[in-house]
Amino acid sequence: MLHNYDVANDFGQKMQMGGMQQQQMQQTPRNTLLSVDQQLQLMNTINNMVRASQFTSQLANTIFTLCAQLKTSGSMLEQSHKNELNKVFTSLRQACCRDNGQLGTPCRLKIMELVELRAMNWRTNLAHSQYYVNRPEGLLHADFDENLGISST
Repeated sequence: MLHNYDVANDFGQKMQMGGMQQQQMQQTPRNTLLSVDQQLQLMNTINNMVRASQFTSQLANTIFTLCAQLKTSGSMLEQSHKNELNKVFTSLRQACCRDNGQLGTPCRLKIMELVELRAMNWRTNLAHSQYYVNRPEGLLHADFDENLGISST
């Protein structure tokens, strides 16, 4: 069964990061870029949650948030924090292999989008962009960004 939940884009909410609660920025528009440190915290959160097999809506939220950030800053982080990117991409691959379907199709597509974007040296092309706007499951782009599906087990 799929559940809908809001993307962790409301940076006013608290997110579990590295075992401690941290208050994120006040309400921030979707297109606002997080600091490098905040992006590294997102990566660390993903690594820790996958390592602990915590395939929850929080993990999916964090993946979606990181994806939005990496679309803008991936190229720069590739130069300055390649090891951290390598670690989080390993965690993302492990999440897809070990989650027993809990992350759901939208989250898996977001992971695939990131993998492809990195393989293209963080430069998107029309075919890549259009595929993820017109996903096969027929969800509207806005619905995809606003609501994620998590399968319950």
